[in-house]
Amino acid sequence: MMQLLKAALDPTKEWECVVREKRNRRGLNANSYYWALVGKLAKWSGKSDIYIHNDMIEHYGVEEEQEGEPVYMMLLESINYKELSYAHLKWTNNIRYGDNGKVYRAYKIMRGSRYYDTKEFSRLVDGLIQTIIGSDAPIETMTPAELATLKGYEP
Repeated sequence: MMQLLKAALDPTKEWECVVREKRNRRGLNANSYYWALVGKLAKWSGKSDIYIHNDMIEHYGVEEEQEGEPVYMMLLESINYKELSYAHLKWTNNIRYGDNGKVYRAYKIMRGSRYYDTKEFSRLVDGLIQTIIGSDAPIETMTPAELATLKGYEP
């Protein structure tokens, strides 16, 4: 292999090579498909894209962990955690009362979907599709590739 590289490279230039382990990453098509469905469900339901995305991550996402344990965040009970753009959280029934008399709730911190591998992201997309189907929203959940295979099909 080194001989092939040497033959293909210009010997008058210096070359640098980086070798790293291949990561199991999802493609941009999956990401585009997910966000298109999120947008359609948000529009149909009257909720924001952020709300729908956080709801999907709460139910189908991956919990953040440190040393094998979940990570928590305390927030005022009055905050709508599904509308937060800076954090993805999972509701717990753990509450505390502050010295100020206000109620605080513990939420598990969920990993952002940008860090999901193909398998994790696939679970998120499947959960979104099942949510759409269960909601009776008039939203097509087939991918463009799946729809293309049906063109011209007549039972």
